[in-house]
Amino acid sequence: MKRLIPLLLTPLLAWAQSSSEYFPGESFNPALPSPEAVLGFGIGERHLRFDEQQRYLAALAGQSDRIKTINIGQTLEGRQQVLLAISSPKNLARLEAIRSQHLQVLEGKAQADLPSIVWLGYSVHGDEPSGANAAPLVAYWLAASDAQEVGAILDNTVVLMDPALNPDGLDRYANYANNMQGQHNSDSLSHRTRWQDFPAGRLSHYGFDLNRDWLLLTHPASQNRIRFWQQWLPAVFGDFHEMGPDSTFFMQPGVASRVNPLTPAQNQALTRQLAQSVAKGMDQQQRLYFTGESYDDFYWGKASSYGDALGAIGILYEQARARGMQVATPFGEMSFTFTIENQLTASKALLAGVLANKAALASYQGAFFKNALALADQDKTKGYVLKNPGDQARLDDLAALLSQHGIKVSKLGEDISLGGEQLQKGRDLFIDARQPQYRLLKSVFSRQTEFQDNTFYDVSAWNLGLAYNIEVLPVGGWSYSKALNGKPWQPAKAAPAPVTAHYAWAFDWADSRAPALLADVLRAGIKVFALPGEADNGQLHLKAGDMLIPAGAQQPAELVATLDRLSRRHGLAIQGMDSGFSQSGVSLGSRGLQRVTLPKVGLLVGRDINAQRAGGVWQSLDTKAGLAVTLLDDSVLPWLDLREFTHLIVPAAAPIALNPLQSQRLAQWVQQGGHLVLMTDAVAWGVHSGLLNAELVDDKARLASFSTDGQGYGDKGSHRAQTLIAGTQVLADLDPSHPLNYGLGSDTLALMRDHEVMLAKVAGEFTVPARYDAKPLLAGFMAPQNAKALAGTAAAVAQHFGQGTVVAFLDDVSFRGVQRGSERWLSNALYFNF
Repeated sequence: MKRLIPLLLTPLLAWAQSSSEYFPGESFNPALPSPEAVLGFGIGERHLRFDEQQRYLAALAGQSDRIKTINIGQTLEGRQQVLLAISSPKNLARLEAIRSQHLQVLEGKAQADLPSIVWLGYSVHGDEPSGANAAPLVAYWLAASDAQEVGAILDNTVVLMDPALNPDGLDRYANYANNMQGQHNSDSLSHRTRWQDFPAGRLSHYGFDLNRDWLLLTHPASQNRIRFWQQWLPAVFGDFHEMGPDSTFFMQPGVASRVNPLTPAQNQALTRQLAQSVAKGMDQQQRLYFTGESYDDFYWGKASSYGDALGAIGILYEQARARGMQVATPFGEMSFTFTIENQLTASKALLAGVLANKAALASYQGAFFKNALALADQDKTKGYVLKNPGDQARLDDLAALLSQHGIKVSKLGEDISLGGEQLQKGRDLFIDARQPQYRLLKSVFSRQTEFQDNTFYDVSAWNLGLAYNIEVLPVGGWSYSKALNGKPWQPAKAAPAPVTAHYAWAFDWADSRAPALLADVLRAGIKVFALPGEADNGQLHLKAGDMLIPAGAQQPAELVATLDRLSRRHGLAIQGMDSGFSQSGVSLGSRGLQRVTLPKVGLLVGRDINAQRAGGVWQSLDTKAGLAVTLLDDSVLPWLDLREFTHLIVPAAAPIALNPLQSQRLAQWVQQGGHLVLMTDAVAWGVHSGLLNAELVDDKARLASFSTDGQGYGDKGSHRAQTLIAGTQVLADLDPSHPLNYGLGSDTLALMRDHEVMLAKVAGEFTVPARYDAKPLLAGFMAPQNAKALAGTAAAVAQHFGQGTVVAFLDDVSFRGVQRGSERWLSNALYFNF
């Protein structure tokens, strides 16, 4: 190692001032602009803002016959997502024909020798900037290089370059890092460029990790990207990231035992072939790298592994990060330009590898979808029925998500009885397993609980039926399933009936559009009451939690017109009733009616609170529940006047920010009538601070239940993995009569658990509206010791504290924006009294 350090010092400290320093000895077309000619500074001298990157790429494309720009949409913050199609002029002239023929070949409808389709995606985490800063250099090399190798690549390849997978986050970090840059820059890991504020450049707007969103599609940027992916179905996807500074450069394949079992073995063989090409490029520059020792291809919702699910060879590249202009590493000083050089080298070498393996890649992808049909023929499960949960919008949302991934969904073609369930033609949905996306379909409804390797880089389960709280029933028997294929699914478009004058009106709280409708109704000054139980007045059968709007409750003028307008806006019926006399259940004028008011919500965010948990709550309440959320920085909590808020949400623990003095202030606020909502490991903080009257499961005793007998030092990592709950779907049993469970329409609920905080005891009667089932594991990995510790413990708690309440959710109920079942708990915690 000591002999390597001097060898690396010179390139590590390189400060590129011009493109020629990135391409020593190469010649370029002088008519085409280099990055520094357009920007006025060299790549790597500072962090590129997204607009600067796009300005250069637009200038290059405007003067090159090798580049065509394609606008695929825009981000939440309004930045345009522009991809570059880079190829020979001849290929670009028939680009649409190549795309169309490529899809026909994959469908088995044609045979043709076509260019390889390669997608290069850079910096999905905005604070991993070397990729996005290298992208202009890659584009310049392909557009302007005179090298024979580049000509061969362009003749045989269509490169689809996504130069910034996360434009919003990239801009956020570039501005942050550039603000910290001086003439002489620190290499300390303590420098502020490495300690960002919420939500940090890594994440998108709302604090989401877009690298985990390729399957879930909670953000427009992801939806735009997958729509374009489905139009092209690339053969290779290069995914360029950064990792910790104490490392070197990683390229897949990852750990062999952690590959998704539905991924063909040939995929990993080709991944290794392409890795050898990149390794050759790194060897020539005497750069350190590794492969096969870390990361995995198990979760198909990440960028590189999503490609594996759709017939591509998805390859993850991880460069050690500088996070600023330079950083001290075990291998010497590492500069920002050094990280950019490595991403450039990997990009060039990957394209060379694709060229060398063109025939093998085409053969693999051509067989991928054909083999998928053969696998479906061998599978005992021939299809799936999605039972309508009484919430058409939620069912349509799941069907729309599946459709975006190329999975064909149809209306159920006939009435059937299946698994004790009565299923209705045209109301419930059916998905035939025999389709090209069989593998992905199998994955998103998987309930696998046993694995070859129990160490996971990400979640071990992602069953979308469980996440959406929609019952998915497998169908066996080929001829039987074919008969179930009805008309292709289309989202429901029927407008609600007009609202006219009545004695009272009501709307269904079980509908996922109800919280947003309620928020608008309350903002209009209309008085709304929640029913405490079922009621039937002969016209409507109402359930506990349904929202009642009595005409005689001193309502504002233009009440009927306002209700009609809001009903149409949200697509949810507001149904009228002509009498308050109930034939059964509670009366419509019952003194048990609960007045519902618009909450004033504060959400704790900041450096010491998990940004993704906070972002999930913010996005859920803002975009789905229609509520304004005040983001409160945890560092200024001592100076905040909390009296303006009715509810405060602490989405994760903040052991540094929430000191005893701040805890005391929160306790005083709750005692005076505030409503506090705690989530995940913030529940443990609530117990320790005395806000939640409960006892935690003894974590030392839990860990002691995992024996180390017979294990050696080399088993240390796998032993720790056994003790973790890293992303597992679990079952909770509900008390349907508790207001926290209103609108869920079930006595069970699937939750996503990704931590180990558990409650052993909860004080008070009727304070536990949900408990983990005696057999909690639904999908994913959970060691028997953890399942035993979790079984029967509280999944949710609702306690009085002085004049206020404390609600605790043991799990992230808005996990990655896809927990459409459990996110209803958030609205219920804000609107109902306990």
